[in-house]
Amino acid sequence: MEKNNVGSVCLFLQLLTLRVQKMFIKKELKKYTWQQYMNILLHDAYHTGQIIQLRKLQGSWPTHRSYL
Repeated sequence: MEKNNVGSVCLFLQLLTLRVQKMFIKKELKKYTWQQYMNILLHDAYHTGQIIQLRKLQGSWPTHRSYL
């Protein structure tokens, strides 16, 4: 896994949120409400955190990172 994966995940979630907002504004999302989409995004973020925590506990997550 790349050293800046957490940043990549956060960026992905932000971009996905913006995409959902854009679709919602364009009335392309008719089946679900904005709150339901946000619930899905938060649910995915929660499980991403679980994966990171498990990798840290098993020692497969780097302890030090450099983003420069």
